[in-house]
Amino acid sequence: METPAKPEKKRYLSIDVFRGLTVAVMVFVNTTGDFTDLPAWTHHAKDYGLTYVDLVAPFFIFAIALTYHMFYTRGQVKDGALQNNLRVIRRYFALVGIGFLGGGIVDMVLQKTIHPIYSWGVFQAIGAAGLVTLVFINLPRWYRLLAGILLWVLYQYLLVTFKLDEINFTEEHSGLWGGLGYGVMMLLATVVCESFETGRMSDFLFGGAAFTAAGVITSFYWGISKNRLTGPYVFISLGLACFFFYAIWYLYDKLKITNGRSSFFAPIGKNPFFIYVFYGPFTLISLLFIRLNSPWYQASFFGLLNVLIIWLMAVLLDRKKIYISI
Repeated sequence: METPAKPEKKRYLSIDVFRGLTVAVMVFVNTTGDFTDLPAWTHHAKDYGLTYVDLVAPFFIFAIALTYHMFYTRGQVKDGALQNNLRVIRRYFALVGIGFLGGGIVDMVLQKTIHPIYSWGVFQAIGAAGLVTLVFINLPRWYRLLAGILLWVLYQYLLVTFKLDEINFTEEHSGLWGGLGYGVMMLLATVVCESFETGRMSDFLFGGAAFTAAGVITSFYWGISKNRLTGPYVFISLGLACFFFYAIWYLYDKLKITNGRSSFFAPIGKNPFFIYVFYGPFTLISLLFIRLNSPWYQASFFGLLNVLIIWLMAVLLDRKKIYISI
């Protein structure tokens, strides 16, 4: 009996740059998000609408989807189906746990209470999305696409029929139901990202165009809302992530404009988990010096300062070849 060939392991600069840029923007907007003097387009849309800030979480989801199928397939060969699935399950449940622990501590500091506060944050959304995707990741790509579309239809039907979008609206990062929405997003992202995995970038670009068009068309019926995590938002943010990553891939991997190196974003992208876990306290630094109604340029200064701090941490870890993940 022939032993399955071990999938080739290759590191793409574009993935590290995309991750690093996403984390850097996430740190900036999370630092400045509570300051009131910044213009509306630098905050999440209050309800329906779309700003660049509303795309940060979907881009983070997309960054994981870029390598989800690759790593899963490699794990199947290396560890076998049972151990590989258990490893993935542990990973995403751990993200949920870390999200509750870290978010609870930050919220306790912000609200000046000694009582634990367990809100639903980014890590919980990612963990839920990863678990939803795991159910279907072993299916062929077109079956995954069909499953993703059917789940999207079911998800949007539940939002409309049972007004679950109202529940999403009142929960941070749309709560548990939002976890299902992000799961649909990640599952569909693995479909288009498999085109990147196999080098069919024209299919990748076509997938981005198809999802963007689907988001625009369906938005006339159900609207685009990050807070409600509507179906059109799932589609259009996924499509825009495809376009944005394609541009980074074209510049860094195809044209090689930096000769295969990136001094700023790539170090952050090599340690996104560590950076995101430990950057939280830095977002509180600004509150020691300025008020929430301080001028926009003061808030922006501290946002950029925190990005600089996490970049220095990432560079130090990269030079020591320390890469921390779960």
